[in-house]
Amino acid sequence: MADAPLDIKALEDIYGSETVEELLEMSLKEAGDLVERIAAGVSRKDATVVAQDAHQLKGMCLTMTLNEMSDASKSMELAAKSADWSTIEKLLPVLKAQYQLFVEYLRAATPRGR
Repeated sequence: MADAPLDIKALEDIYGSETVEELLEMSLKEAGDLVERIAAGVSRKDATVVAQDAHQLKGMCLTMTLNEMSDASKSMELAAKSADWSTIEKLLPVLKAQYQLFVEYLRAATPRGR
Protein backbone atom coordinates (compact mmCIF):
# COMPACT_ATOMS: atom_id res chain seq x y z
CA MET A 1 0.00 0.00 0.00
CA ALA A 2 1.55 3.26 -1.15
CA ASP A 3 -0.29 5.37 1.42
CA ALA A 4 0.39 3.08 4.36
CA PRO A 5 0.69 4.92 7.69
CA LEU A 6 3.55 2.62 8.73
CA ASP A 7 6.24 0.44 7.16
CA ILE A 8 5.48 -3.15 8.14
CA LYS A 9 8.33 -4.48 5.97
CA ALA A 10 10.86 -2.32 7.84
CA LEU A 11 9.42 -3.47 11.16
CA GLU A 12 9.61 -7.12 10.09
CA ASP A 13 13.22 -6.63 9.00
CA ILE A 14 14.05 -5.27 12.46
CA TYR A 15 11.87 -7.42 14.74
CA GLY A 16 10.73 -10.45 12.74
CA SER A 17 7.18 -11.22 11.55
CA GLU A 18 5.84 -12.82 14.73
CA THR A 19 7.17 -10.07 16.96
CA VAL A 20 5.77 -7.39 14.65
CA GLU A 21 2.31 -8.90 14.88
CA GLU A 22 2.47 -8.70 18.68
CA LEU A 23 3.92 -5.19 18.57
CA LEU A 24 1.16 -4.01 16.26
CA GLU A 25 -1.53 -5.37 18.57
CA MET A 26 0.06 -3.69 21.60
CA SER A 27 0.71 -0.45 19.71
CA LEU A 28 -2.85 -0.25 18.45
CA LYS A 29 -4.20 -0.51 21.98
CA GLU A 30 -1.59 1.82 23.47
CA ALA A 31 -2.10 4.44 20.76
CA GLY A 32 -5.86 4.29 21.22
CA ASP A 33 -5.53 4.71 24.98
CA LEU A 34 -3.13 7.62 24.58
CA VAL A 35 -5.30 9.41 22.01
CA GLU A 36 -8.27 9.05 24.39
CA ARG A 37 -6.24 10.40 27.31
CA ILE A 38 -4.99 13.31 25.17
CA ALA A 39 -8.58 14.11 24.14
CA ALA A 40 -9.67 14.00 27.79
CA GLY A 41 -6.77 16.28 28.72
CA VAL A 42 -7.77 18.71 25.99
CA SER A 43 -11.36 18.78 27.19
CA ARG A 44 -10.13 19.52 30.75
CA LYS A 45 -7.53 22.02 29.46
CA ASP A 46 -4.84 20.02 31.28
CA ALA A 47 -1.68 20.95 29.38
CA THR A 48 0.51 18.71 31.55
CA VAL A 49 -1.47 15.56 30.72
CA VAL A 50 -1.65 16.50 27.03
CA ALA A 51 2.12 17.11 26.85
CA GLN A 52 3.02 13.91 28.72
CA ASP A 53 0.70 11.66 26.75
CA ALA A 54 1.60 13.29 23.42
CA HIS A 55 5.28 12.71 24.26
CA GLN A 56 4.62 9.05 25.01
CA LEU A 57 2.57 8.65 21.83
CA LYS A 58 5.32 10.34 19.79
CA GLY A 59 7.90 7.83 20.98
CA MET A 60 5.67 4.82 20.39
CA CYS A 61 4.84 6.08 16.90
CA LEU A 62 8.51 6.58 16.03
CA THR A 63 9.28 3.03 17.13
CA MET A 64 6.45 1.69 14.97
CA THR A 65 7.28 3.84 11.89
CA LEU A 66 4.02 5.79 12.26
CA ASN A 67 5.82 8.94 11.15
CA GLU A 68 2.86 11.22 10.40
CA MET A 69 1.21 10.33 13.70
CA SER A 70 4.53 10.92 15.43
CA ASP A 71 4.80 14.36 13.81
CA ALA A 72 1.27 15.26 14.94
CA SER A 73 2.09 14.02 18.46
CA LYS A 74 5.26 16.11 18.54
CA SER A 75 3.35 19.21 17.46
CA MET A 76 0.72 18.47 20.11
CA GLU A 77 3.40 18.05 22.77
CA LEU A 78 5.07 21.35 21.88
CA ALA A 79 1.75 23.20 21.78
CA ALA A 80 0.80 21.76 25.18
CA LYS A 81 4.12 22.79 26.70
CA SER A 82 3.30 26.38 25.75
CA ALA A 83 -0.42 25.99 26.57
CA ASP A 84 -1.32 26.97 23.00
CA TRP A 85 -4.93 25.78 23.15
CA SER A 86 -5.83 27.06 19.70
CA THR A 87 -3.15 24.86 18.12
CA ILE A 88 -3.96 21.94 20.41
CA GLU A 89 -7.62 22.05 19.42
CA LYS A 90 -6.66 22.10 15.73
CA LEU A 91 -4.26 19.18 16.17
CA LEU A 92 -6.61 16.88 18.08
CA PRO A 93 -8.71 15.95 14.99
CA VAL A 94 -5.47 15.39 13.04
CA LEU A 95 -4.18 13.04 15.72
CA LYS A 96 -7.50 11.18 15.83
CA ALA A 97 -7.51 10.88 12.03
CA GLN A 98 -3.96 9.48 12.03
CA TYR A 99 -4.96 6.90 14.64
CA GLN A 100 -8.00 5.94 12.55
CA LEU A 101 -5.75 5.45 9.49
CA PHE A 102 -3.59 3.12 11.61
CA VAL A 103 -6.68 1.13 12.67
CA GLU A 104 -8.05 0.89 9.13
CA TYR A 105 -4.68 -0.04 7.67
CA LEU A 106 -4.21 -2.88 10.15
CA ARG A 107 -7.71 -4.19 9.48
CA ALA A 108 -6.98 -4.29 5.75
CA ALA A 109 -3.35 -5.43 5.90
CA THR A 110 -3.34 -8.18 8.49
CA PRO A 111 -4.64 -11.73 8.21
CA ARG A 112 -6.83 -11.48 11.29
CA GLY A 113 -8.19 -8.09 10.33
CA ARG A 114 -7.71 -6.80 13.87
